[in-house]
Amino acid sequence: SECSSGDIGEESIGLLQQYFQELQEVRVRMAKQEPTQNLSKLLLGQKLKLTVKEVGKDGTAHFRGDQVVGATVLANSYHQGGKQLVPGEKATVSVLYIDFLTLEVYVSLRQELITTKGKPVKANAHHLAVVQHVAPNMVIVAVSGTGHLAAVPVASHLNDTFHFESEKLSVGQSLFVTLKTASTDDYGILLAAKGFKKVRPTNREHKQSESSEDLLIGVKHTLCVGDLVTGTVKSIKATRVSVSLDDGIV
Repeated sequence: SECSSGDIGEESIGLLQQYFQELQEVRVRMAKQEPTQNLSKLLLGQKLKLTVKEVGKDGTAHFRGDQVVGATVLANSYHQGGKQLVPGEKATVSVLYIDFLTLEVYVSLRQELITTKGKPVKANAHHLAVVQHVAPNMVIVAVSGTGHLAAVPVASHLNDTFHFESEKLSVGQSLFVTLKTASTDDYGILLAAKGFKKVRPTNREHKQSESSEDLLIGVKHTLCVGDLVTGTVKSIKATRVSVSLDDGIV
């Protein structure tokens, strides 16, 4: 969309922060209602000791426990970590995501999410991460080597409402993230943005030995991958499309 702000990474994190702030108001209201008092206290990444209620035909395990009364608690096959669960079995799980609209709590029994303890991290640090859960407005990832979960916004900006299938993340997929917070105190989970922070290329002087083709490739500009631009399609070929931008760049 052409209605986004200049820094997509910061805008997406701002939307996520707004979501968590509004979520806190929901928690306050739920804390005043008897059936959902305990549910209002749950945090992402929290460890719970629950009992297996049943295992569905699709392999999804359902759990029960005093801390999740009134909620549907489930773990898909991936998050059972290869365990053969049976009704009545006790299990330690890690909370991945809470849907306060449907009162569903998604949990994991994977050892790397249960046994690891969070290590100190730094804001703006780059890390490899693995997708653990995909929600409508965010994905929950495990930040490799840190023992932390992080929330990564799905939308890049307010008007980012459509994504091609190839752009959507899936559970188990790896990606690089940039941490935007270094503490879980504010939201109960770290916040991160997809990819690395943009670094604007510096202009350089061309050498006399450079050919006209080299000059075309090395044309001076401040564009980065992901920038939104306006241009005119000049030609379409089998492997590429030539576009002329308003500032003369092709």
